[in-house]
This record gives sequence, structure tokens and C-alpha cells, in this order.
Amino acid sequence: MLEKDPQLFQFDYQKANRNLFRNYEEEDSAPQIGMTGGTLRYDVSDQVVQEKVRKGVFEWDKRRNDGKYHLLQYAVEGSRSGILSSFKILLADAVCSVRTDVFNRYEDVYSHCTRRGSPRECVLEFRYLDERNSEVEC
Repeated sequence: MLEKDPQLFQFDYQKANRNLFRNYEEEDSAPQIGMTGGTLRYDVSDQVVQEKVRKGVFEWDKRRNDGKYHLLQYAVEGSRSGILSSFKILLADAVCSVRTDVFNRYEDVYSHCTRRGSPRECVLEFRYLDERNSEVEC
């Protein structure tokens, strides 16, 4: 069938790619960047993006291993260029009512801790949309 009508295959192939990309976007609303390069802006009001930023801050806190945690007040803006995702955030120190050395989930930090002091502007960065390798600089 392909030998007789190569245009039919091309049409189906393009349609399949468009549908796969659309389905992927529905599962993960974080925008993806094409092979051509450029910068994409994140919709920082989106809950999926907010959760990814909170996880990034939490993973950074865990790696520091000093028992201090931080709470995201909100993300000001975010973008992705190549493999690097970058977010300008407002971050506050956390005071936790439960005395524990390590929290296992970022949700636990938000349920057991409150903000202390004024939030400061910081930048959160991670690569490959993987918040486990995040870095924060204030």
C-alpha cells in the first residue's frame, strides 16, 4: 500500500505526530522545546508548573542536608532554553513545628512548616525537566 501511495503515508505520519504531541502535552502541561532551539516561557500560574517548582526547591533542600527547609511563596516567571529550566521565585525560610531531621515529601514540609521572615528573590534551575538536580541561588 505504501508503494502505491506515498502521500497517504506522509499524511498519516504527520497526523500521528500531531496527535502524539497533543496527548503528551495533556499529560504534562510543561511546555516542550523543539530541536530548533529557542526559549519557551512557562505558565507559572499552572498547577503542574507550581508543583514542579516546589519539588525542585524541596530536592535542593534535601541535598543541602542541613535540616533547613524553604517554602515557595510563588513563582514570578519561568522559561526553558535547551535542557535548562529556570524560574525566578520568591522563597521564604521555613519554621517547622515537627522536629525531624528529614522530610520525605515536599507536601510534608508545606503541611508542617510556616514561613519565617520576608521572602527573597531567588532563581531555581534544573536540567532535563528533572527537579532532582535543581539548584537555587538567592
